[in-house]
Amino acid sequence: MDSTSRSKLNAGPFLDYCISQFGWTDLSNDTVLDIGCGKHLNLATALLEKFSKVKSVVNIDRNPEIVVHARRLIRRKILKCHVADIEDRDSLEGFEGRINKVISTYTFHHIRKIKEAFRNVHLVLRPGGEAGFLFYIRSGAHEWLTEMLSKPKWKAIYKGEDILDLLPQELSSAKYQTMVLKLGFTIVECHEEIRVTPCASDEICKEALYKLTQKFFNIPSELLDDFKEDAFKTFVKIHGRNRMGKPRFTATELFLLIRKSVTKLRNIRMLKWQHLTRALRRVPVMRSNNKMVVRLPSRR
Repeated sequence: MDSTSRSKLNAGPFLDYCISQFGWTDLSNDTVLDIGCGKHLNLATALLEKFSKVKSVVNIDRNPEIVVHARRLIRRKILKCHVADIEDRDSLEGFEGRINKVISTYTFHHIRKIKEAFRNVHLVLRPGGEAGFLFYIRSGAHEWLTEMLSKPKWKAIYKGEDILDLLPQELSSAKYQTMVLKLGFTIVECHEEIRVTPCASDEICKEALYKLTQKFFNIPSELLDDFKEDAFKTFVKIHGRNRMGKPRFTATELFLLIRKSVTKLRNIRMLKWQHLTRALRRVPVMRSNNKMVVRLPSRR
């Protein structure tokens, strides 16, 4: 199952989960950001069904072709769609401190500079703003590729491509929690779930696996059938079959709900107040008609 299909199936339920955990009831004054919106705007559609009076929904994707397609679906002025990359701070110019809610499904396991991405989420959120993420932290893809490359005939046709888009960064939930806490977030909810997705048949699974991996291998026509068969057998070896005998894909998903802490802002305000009071203590004071008068220093 591709990421578009997963997003369509899970946008609604994950949105419901965020609503429940964060306690959202009225978004009429809120701007919501969908990171990795996809060409069908599944999250925005689900959001408008729940909150028709939401102030604004901003959808971003780093792929210009996807954004062009998504813009064709926009029928309301409150929906916006932009080319932007959550890893690239410059592409987010104009969004700093203007977002109230962030939601992202099945995008963050494709991100290379994960810490920079979360730092930029912190950048665009208002103090107290909330963000919900759903993505893979383990998928078995790395194990599958390692097994395939252990065989000389497949290693010989491997392109040597960077495969981070295929393989999620397999960090533990504890490491993600530590990361976001250091960036100035508080954690509302964080847990892992194992998702098992069955394939309809062996042939469909073979074709889907080939479509997913062909860009990483230069497969000559005479080896195509062998590659598909061996790739499929390796996949089943790692993921197994369900009780009905169908091949299955097993992955671990992370549900991460965080809130931008307002502590730093309060600390800044407190420091400013302390500096002001200390400055006033050094200001000359004189008494006039039993009244205390503070002489403020003149500006030069």
